[in-house]
Amino acid sequence: MPSGPDLADDTLYALLVAAAFRAERRIVAVTPYFVPEDALLAAWCVACRRGVRIDLVVPSRSNHRMADLARGRALRALAAAGGRVHLHPAMIHAKLVIVDDEIALCGSANLDSRSLLLNFELMAAFYGRAEIDWLREWVERQLRYAHAYEPQPASWGRDVLEGFVRAVGFQL
Repeated sequence: MPSGPDLADDTLYALLVAAAFRAERRIVAVTPYFVPEDALLAAWCVACRRGVRIDLVVPSRSNHRMADLARGRALRALAAAGGRVHLHPAMIHAKLVIVDDEIALCGSANLDSRSLLLNFELMAAFYGRAEIDWLREWVERQLRYAHAYEPQPASWGRDVLEGFVRAVGFQL
C-alpha cells in the first residue's frame, strides 16, 4: 500500500483513521515516532472511549529529540482517553498496526504527520491469521521489556515548547 504526496488519495492514512472508527476490540501499534495528525489522534481517542483497547509501543527515547518533545501532547491525550502507552527501553524502529487481529499493516510509515502526509512510504497489509498472529506475538514479546507510560501534566513552558516543536517539526 503506497503512500505519498504524488497520490490523489492517501489510502494508508484513510485506512488508519477508518480502522480506528471501525475497530471493535483492540488496536496494537508500534512506532518510533508518535506525532499523529489531529484526526488520527482523535479517532484513536474516540476508539478508546468506546471500549477499544489500544496498546501503543514507542521507544522511551528515540533517536530524534524533537520527535520525543513533539509527542508529549499526543501521548497524554491517548493515555487520558484510556489508551495504554508502553515505553520500550531500546530505540525500537518497527512500524506496525494491528486492528482486531483481522488486519496488520507493517512497513515504513511512522505514526506521525510527516510520514503519513508528506513522505513516500510503503506498508504491506496482512490478512492471514498466521501472519497476524506472528506479528502480534512479536509485539507481545516487546511488551515484556517495556514499562508503562506515566503521564505527567505539562508545565506551561513545556506545553509551549511541545506545541512549537510539533508545529515546526513537520517541516524538518
